[in-house]
Order: sequence, then C-alpha cells, then structure tokens
Amino acid sequence: HSVPIYIYLVGGEIETLELVEDAVSKGIPIFIVNGTGGLADVLVKEIRKLTNLESLDFSDISEKFKPHEHRIKKIAELGSPSLNMSTPLFPIDLSIKPHETYNYFISLFQFHTTFSMPNSKIGDKGCWTISRNLSTLNVPDACKRVLRKAPHGKLRFAENGCFSQYVICRPDQAREDITTILLHAWNLRRPKLIISYTGSANPFDDPDKEKKLRKLLSKGLIPGAVETNAWIVSGGTNAGCMELLGNAYAESDHKGEVPVVGVAVGGKMRGSQELEKHGKDIESSKMHGVVLEKMKKAIQLLDPNFLETQYKKNKKLDNFSTLNGETKTKAIKEIFSKFNYRSMEFEIYKYLRDQISSYKTDESEKVLIENAKFEPKYISKCIAPLWKLYSSVNKITGKDKLSELMDWSDQVEPNADHTHFVFAAGAKWGKEVGLRQQIESMLVKKKVLVVIGGGPVTWQTVIAGVREPEPVPVILVKGVGGVSQKIAEHIERSWLGFLPGMHFLEK
Repeated sequence: HSVPIYIYLVGGEIETLELVEDAVSKGIPIFIVNGTGGLADVLVKEIRKLTNLESLDFSDISEKFKPHEHRIKKIAELGSPSLNMSTPLFPIDLSIKPHETYNYFISLFQFHTTFSMPNSKIGDKGCWTISRNLSTLNVPDACKRVLRKAPHGKLRFAENGCFSQYVICRPDQAREDITTILLHAWNLRRPKLIISYTGSANPFDDPDKEKKLRKLLSKGLIPGAVETNAWIVSGGTNAGCMELLGNAYAESDHKGEVPVVGVAVGGKMRGSQELEKHGKDIESSKMHGVVLEKMKKAIQLLDPNFLETQYKKNKKLDNFSTLNGETKTKAIKEIFSKFNYRSMEFEIYKYLRDQISSYKTDESEKVLIENAKFEPKYISKCIAPLWKLYSSVNKITGKDKLSELMDWSDQVEPNADHTHFVFAAGAKWGKEVGLRQQIESMLVKKKVLVVIGGGPVTWQTVIAGVREPEPVPVILVKGVGGVSQKIAEHIERSWLGFLPGMHFLEK
C-alpha cells in the first residue's frame, strides 16, 4: 500500500483477461500498448468505442476473444478514462515519440499518486533529458523544507544534452538535510558501498595511456559499482582523473545505472552565480555566457590593441581609433560576435603566453615548460599559472578591475558526465573536503578508495583512509605517476620476496 502499482499490458491471451479484471476491480491503473495484438488491441478498440473515437466490430476480432465479448466490454466500462478516473485504462500507441511518452507518463503518474516520480535512468539521453524543475515534482514535505534553504536545480550540459541535479550546501548544513536531499529529493537508492575516487587534477599528456585508463574504468570500475550497488564519489570537475571518469562513464554500457556524484566548491565553478538561483534549470552555455562577458572586458584591458588588430583582420579600411559613438559600438559588437567562449579563452591565453615569453626569467621559463605539456587541448588549465605570474609582475592587486574580471582563471567547470553534484558554499578550495567526508560516511560504512596519480592532497587522503578504525581498502592504479605510482612501487619493493606476482598492479 505504500508504493503505487501500475500494470503494462502488451498483447495478451485469454488467461490475461482474469488478471486485468482483478486489477480493474482493485483500482490499479493499466497502460495498454495498442498495436501489440491480442487482448491489448481488443481493449483499446472497446475503450475508443465507448469514448466515441471509433466503433468496435467484433467480426474483426480474433475468434478466441469472441466468447468473452461481455467480459471485455465490462472491463472497458469500468476502466474507461472518461467514465471512471479512479480505475483508468490508458491506451498507448506504438507510434508515440519518446519525448511525448515522457510527458504523457509524467502527467499520469503525478495525477494518480502523491509519490515522487522515480528515476529510471540517471542522466541518460533521449526522453529522460526533458527539463523539469525538481520543485515541481511531488517530493515529501521534509524535502521541500530542506530545498527551500538550499540553492538547487538541474544543470543541463550543452556537450551531451544531459542534465545533472545539483544542490549547494552551507557549512552548517545538518547531516540529516544532506541525506534527505540525496535519498528522497533526488530519489536515489541507498548505496551498499561508496567508491571514493581521487587522484590527479592535471590532464594526462599520453593519449595511449589515457585510452587504457578509460577502458580500465568503463570495463572495470563502473560495472563493479553496478554489481555492488555502489555510488562513485569524485571531485566532479572537468579536469584530470575526474574528467577521465566522466568520459569512461559516458562510454560505459552501464551509463545511467550508477550515480556518479561530484563534490566540489560551488564558488569555484565558472559562472557559479547562476547556480545560486533556487529551483532553476541552468544551461551550461548560460554559465559560459557569464564568463564570456568578463573575458571580453578583460581582453580589452589586457591588450589595448586587441580591437584595432581584430578590426584590421576584418579588412576594414578605416582605422578603429577614428570610430566613435554608434559606429564604434557596432564595430565592437561585430568583432566580438566572431568569438565564442572557447575562442575568447584562447585569445586571452595567447596574449598572456606571449607576455610571459618576453620576460626571459627562470620563473617564466618554468611556467612555459609546464604549460607545454597541456597545450593546446587543455587551455583552461594553462591560464591560471600564466595569469598569476603576469599579475604579480604587473602589480595587479585584488581590488583592480582587471583582477575582478579574471577571477574565472582559477575556476573550473563541472564535468558533464557526472549525474549529480553537491557543491559546498563558498569560494575557497578545501571547503568541499568536510562535505565529501560527510557524504561518504553517513550513508554506508563500507568504502573503497580508488587512486589514480595525485599529489600531496591525495597522499593525505590515502593516509587518512588507512588510519581509520576500520581501514579503508585502497586500489592503486600504477603507471600514471604521482602518489598511486609511488605507493605501488614501495609495496612492490617491500613485498618482492613474498609476492613475486605483484606485477598485476601494472595491468
């Protein structure tokens, strides 16, 4: 009695009649798929006859159903939507389109029950990406109270057309509130295991190695998470091993079968002010748009000759400096219309790189060499160190206009293939650590730590895990450098005499 029951009727024989009669007498709604033959088609015809949509000629009906004409008519009368909405029969045509199916079922489910709509496939493409505010679903009152206090909504990614639920949690957010959001508002099944995924935020510069790692995750980790009814929890950003996890999840045969939850700092997301709007569906392109406007203003302050140079590229005969008023405004608009979020980011990167190259110092050489590993694919990763050095040499302070316009340089983007995001309120890295520990510990006691590369923070995470009262098992991926490589090598050296087969780690 606590869970609504619905019946799907596809085709059906004489024996099915008794089951349908029983369901109608108990008030259980039945979805009848028209065009599948058998009892389903007969019932649809009779329902449409009662609602004056078409006449039913029993001479066209299969011989086996003719002796049961009175029973079929009785079912149709009891369950016809126009006659009795308490026990309806819902005809569905096979020709209905996926997104229409979604809207149809949403309206019917919400009409007949006060329960929230279950998640069939988490963040999957197609009909499940239809935009719906979380606040419009029939969530329990306790969820509504919690969600009124916390900015939340859905983030739709332009890259893949999928959406992800998100919520921003305050530092003083009660543990019970977080549990309410995860299990009830988002309707996620309580996990039996938490797979805490951590490692390097730097991009992998070896395509072959990256391909092998994606396969390791898509064919190993993700199916394992499905099999053990686990959640995967990561930093959730579009960088390094977290981006790799998202890519692997997108490629996996099990996409939509396991929650991949990103826990990060809300204020460190590019365009984060958009996330703070309550109960909104946010487009990632809109978040990019907020940053793009800052980029346009920043490039003009960084490079006074930018507009003049771009104006000449457009093969204009007159000088940009001679323009004024409406003519100048129109010219600027035309110049920037040729740039999108990524190309504008590249222009700023290019200018900063050229400036740093002219310094000819040890520090500038070091920054340029480090950035060369990530060019040109990971421009976003390159801008922060370039801007940091440029601003220190040019004495730019936090109060300067340019500094405010460049605040996005050390911000990151959420990964489009994570299914859910829990953001810590604030704008400083580290605020998410306690929140992530809460999420990983309060839902289930069993946890496994998966480590790919990583630096000092990853090292501390591993140490904290193995020192817990019940030590956390740690899976180390070897061959990617960083912390996981160092610990794996130490284990091999220490255990060489005991476990000569430890080379399996490398595989």
